[in-house]
Amino acid sequence: MKQPVKLNRQLLKRLASFKQVDLPIYTVDFQLVLREIALVNKQLHVEGNQLKQIYQREHFEAFAQDLAQDILTFDFNYDSKRIFSAQGKKYLKNHSFTREKLMSELIERLRQLDGFEDISQKRTTFQTQTLHLPLAMFEENCLAYVLEKYLQYGFRLNFFISLPRSLRMAMQKTLKAQKAIPTVQSYAQGLQVHLNQIPKGYQKMVLESLLRDLAARE
Repeated sequence: MKQPVKLNRQLLKRLASFKQVDLPIYTVDFQLVLREIALVNKQLHVEGNQLKQIYQREHFEAFAQDLAQDILTFDFNYDSKRIFSAQGKKYLKNHSFTREKLMSELIERLRQLDGFEDISQKRTTFQTQTLHLPLAMFEENCLAYVLEKYLQYGFRLNFFISLPRSLRMAMQKTLKAQKAIPTVQSYAQGLQVHLNQIPKGYQKMVLESLLRDLAARE
């Protein structure tokens, strides 16, 4: 959804607690569940044909199974204000780091864990890194959750489904940009070949002309 319905975390925790001990829920909780379903259906009706089916049924089934446990284990309902620590927000405000750089660092640190076979070693390594910059700029509980989801799924689809929306979109954007780097470099090399065929005195003028044309198309 472009405008997703905000998760009722307290209700979800109550339902998960009842499920954990195999007890029926109260009538008032059932009525609240119906209300949440109605809110989702209303938003689905509003967005209508704008929706795109990105995930398969098995992805949602895995997410639903995880969620019942995750909601009791982690402070699940992160929003963009809670992704970064107080120190991280300060650095971002002072432009010492960019969000894109932070996401790149987080992705790189997670990928480095693939070099270890032992799960406890992966956890220890990552947790040690969270004490220092740049990972110290993220909120501690957020990183704990991200780590467990990465150990469970790697960078497969259910990892991203499980993330808070703002973090998911930021990480996917960074990964997409990283994948595009070889293609961009290839195009740049091709452009350089053509530029080398142009007298040096005209190369800058040609590039400026191309940039103006691109700006006019936007």
